Amino acid sequence: MNTKSFFISLSLPLIWIALLLTACSRSDTTLEDLLPKSAGTWRLENMRPLSPELVPSQLRSAGLRAAIRATYSGPGPGDCNVEVYDVGSQTSAFELVQKWRQSEHPALYSGKYFLITRASTTPLASDCARQLQRNFPASRKP
Repeated sequence: MNTKSFFISLSLPLIWIALLLTACSRSDTTLEDLLPKSAGTWRLENMRPLSPELVPSQLRSAGLRAAIRATYSGPGPGDCNVEVYDVGSQTSAFELVQKWRQSEHPALYSGKYFLITRASTTPLASDCARQLQRNFPASRKP
């Protein structure tokens, strides 16, 4: 075996290990980092962690990892409250959107995140949801 083939055979497993470690590494991005400061005419006012007991049971059973509640001020009367849930996978987030009663509070998903919007009127909540979907980092194309 010559030196060149020896180094190739030695480096291939190391390359695979490096690729696996990179693929399996966790992102340091928090839910707070994901929320846009503005979304169309909506402006972020505040955000706070959402305690697990306030999370609907269907979301807790979907593999909930983290949750926050944010308040956006916008064009109409009242604010839009947004709940963002990290449910761990895009499949879980998509399934939640399919099961959610959109007539009560508009909801959307972006990647592994499930978002619920609540406002004084359904049209305001729907507008807030549309603007967030356009501006949510997980839904932007690189």
